[in-house]
Amino acid sequence: MSGVFSKEQIELLKHLSGQIAISIENTIMYKNLEEKVAERTQALDKKNDELENQNIKLQVQNKKILELNSDIIKENQKRKKSRRRTPRSNKKARYARNNRFPYKY
Repeated sequence: MSGVFSKEQIELLKHLSGQIAISIENTIMYKNLEEKVAERTQALDKKNDELENQNIKLQVQNKKILELNSDIIKENQKRKKSRRRTPRSNKKARYARNNRFPYKY
């Protein structure tokens, strides 16, 4: 069976078999890479969903805080207004209390 292929043909077959091996390795690596990309994309999508849910919760909490802050500001304004009106009545009450018993025993 010797002499079926020429030296050039054998060299060409060696070269082609090397190229085929490299192509097969590249195909395997590309497939593995695609799988990793798909896994990481899925993990990122999951994390993004978690972050979106946390963001919604934080927005709700922030809204509640702002509402409470607004309520506190309104309450403080009411108290300031009532303090402005009451000092005179407090003075009268203190005077009446202090002057109930003019004599000391």
